Amino acid sequence: MKIKDEYKGKTIVTYDSVLGQRRIEVDKIHPAQFKYYVTIGLGYIFEKENATISYKGVEEATENTETEPIQEPVTKKPNATTNKRRKKGNVPS
Repeated sequence: MKIKDEYKGKTIVTYDSVLGQRRIEVDKIHPAQFKYYVTIGLGYIFEKENATISYKGVEEATENTETEPIQEPVTKKPNATTNKRRKKGNVPS
């Protein structure tokens, strides 16, 4: 968390309908309160940190083991007569 140079030494005034006016002195912001200030909408004060994430791939084992090919499961279609509904007017007597 690093505060942008243009906001250092300034006081920011925000208005909230519940809490009213809030005066925040930028120089007195504690690093532990960083998340709080971002959640109330003052994230623009801070510079974004460049976090580089690197991933390493896993190499596959090149063993010669004979395996059976994987077959797709067979799905059976439901019986066509069980899914039909009878209408109230066409009840067989």
